[in-house]
Amino acid sequence: MEKKVVLKVLIFYVLFFSSCTNDKIDESLIDPIRLTEEIEITEINEKLELHTLSVISNWMTRPQDRADTQMYFDNIHLDTKGNWQIVWYANQTKTENKVGGILSKHRINKNTFNFSPSTKTLSEFKSYGNFLGVNVASGAEKCASEILNLKARNYTTNELVDFVSYLESYVEKDPVKNLPIKIYVSGESESGGISLLISTYIYEALQEKLSDVKLLPNDIRVKCFTFNAPSYISSDFASYFNSLPKKADNQDAFATIDYQGIHSKKDPISFLFPQNVFEGINAIDYPMSEELKEELNSIYYEIFQKCEENGVSYVSISENIEGKHDFIELNLQNKLSFDVPEVLNSLKDFKAYAYWQHNFRNTTLNNQGTCIPINPQVFENCPEEEDIIIPIKNLFVESYYNVLISE
Repeated sequence: MEKKVVLKVLIFYVLFFSSCTNDKIDESLIDPIRLTEEIEITEINEKLELHTLSVISNWMTRPQDRADTQMYFDNIHLDTKGNWQIVWYANQTKTENKVGGILSKHRINKNTFNFSPSTKTLSEFKSYGNFLGVNVASGAEKCASEILNLKARNYTTNELVDFVSYLESYVEKDPVKNLPIKIYVSGESESGGISLLISTYIYEALQEKLSDVKLLPNDIRVKCFTFNAPSYISSDFASYFNSLPKKADNQDAFATIDYQGIHSKKDPISFLFPQNVFEGINAIDYPMSEELKEELNSIYYEIFQKCEENGVSYVSISENIEGKHDFIELNLQNKLSFDVPEVLNSLKDFKAYAYWQHNFRNTTLNNQGTCIPINPQVFENCPEEEDIIIPIKNLFVESYYNVLISE
């Protein structure tokens, strides 16, 4: 018994003095010793759980309220298994801002959070905006800024705070207990493109906000996870993101940021979005009439010219952001549900094709996930791939189509 006590004391002093010898740590700040267990107590199936959380947040744009959202979180039949709890909720998707977001905390794993933004429409991309000193689409910069400025009740203090301030106060309340902290930033579709921007802000902001806390290596772990996200990033943003420390390669960095994405190769809006604007419609291999090809090529050329006049150019996320990239090759949904003809002959046909390829259910089916019911009060299994379904109206696809017909 005495040997065990002596061993524990020795371990304590080794930890204490080894941390004190780190000349990067300000000794006047809060005691950094972490005597807690590892964050990961139970395994999180990131592909399934984060996709579910992303879709639930995206559906804030639909006629659902906070109570409906809570029902999704409480539903143990979903891939999230009821293991996430809402700690911050702001929905302004039905206001002029058209944005929202949900911060949730894992019920089992320590200090593990997920933030999923929500936004309605395709961001303005024909001009640049400045985000953290680098160029991104102006609409994406505006959307990300509005989401970061959202305020909601802190469930603990009842104060109105933005979600990054919530995370800051969570750590500062008890750094020894609440560090290290892991923060997922996940988004599906348009919200995925915005998530990439927001994840970098969290990485930068928390280090600044926690300047009074004595951080240890890997105390702040940010991971961005996107699903079928369109690219709003310039080559400068990609270079900036790739320059930030990644967890696997940096054992000394106080904060790290990683990326993982799932991309549908057939999707003309997300995966092919940079290519079909700047390279033409040849990137799409679905049967298409020559007349429609010419019409789309003409539209994309007009868009390209307007972007070029403004010095705007975007790069593919999957080819330019360092991280793990998974690709969906097949669409497992019945295309008859989306009225997709065997050959695309009109812009209306192309819109149906975009609906089919961009639908969130294809990611769910390819990852063998559980169907997320449209009605949160009723649990139902995903339809078989040959079944006919009624697709949900997708405002992102609608706004993309409106861009095409307005050119």
